[in-house]
Amino acid sequence: MTSDPTHDPSRERKRAVNKPDEREPLPDGRDEGQPLPDGRGSDQYSHENPSRERKRAVNKRAVNKRPDVFPLAYHITIHCYGTRLHGDEAGSVHHSDNISGTPFLPPRPGLRQHEEDSMNQPPYELDTPRRAIVLKTTKEVCSYRGWDLYAVHVRTNHWHVVVQAMVAPEKVMGDLKAYASRNLNQAGFDNKSRKRWSRHGSTKYKWTEQDLAHATDYVIREQGEPLDLYEKPL
Repeated sequence: MTSDPTHDPSRERKRAVNKPDEREPLPDGRDEGQPLPDGRGSDQYSHENPSRERKRAVNKRAVNKRPDVFPLAYHITIHCYGTRLHGDEAGSVHHSDNISGTPFLPPRPGLRQHEEDSMNQPPYELDTPRRAIVLKTTKEVCSYRGWDLYAVHVRTNHWHVVVQAMVAPEKVMGDLKAYASRNLNQAGFDNKSRKRWSRHGSTKYKWTEQDLAHATDYVIREQGEPLDLYEKPL
């Protein structure tokens, strides 16, 4: 393919940032930026309350005076409802401290028990047919949005996504949760009041090719027995 000498990618990236977000409604008439009732879909993407790493990325762009610059990719992890509670021995990170390299919260049995007692539904798990739907949805959403998908691995209680997108990671996470829930509902799994996803999730920024390669390798080859996955062809 020959390159177009009139094509200026930097101008397109600026337009992508400055252009208002044109969001189509979901089938139920709800704007996709709004949360689904009872935590069934996604968190509401908010410019007023971004993660700390999102703030750091914004500040970095401000210092460089390059509002059109986004990281090379995001590594997003979405946990199923009730499967990764704060204070758990497996480790957890509070959503307000969601920065790459932040130490896990120390085990706190009392805190974990409090969160478990606060749950009004059992933990959610993804069996084989549910995982297939989540994987298919992730690929379809990224294709429709024009996001460059590098890797996906859907596990029984969480799923990893490595993706390049010129929007905030909260937007990506919100879309994936909302459309996965919609497609699971349409397939007849659970009922519409079922809580499926954690309140937020992990959003790690990958600024270099090496960071991207490490994230992809971790998602595809370091999760134990391979389940439902996709890796972008070389």
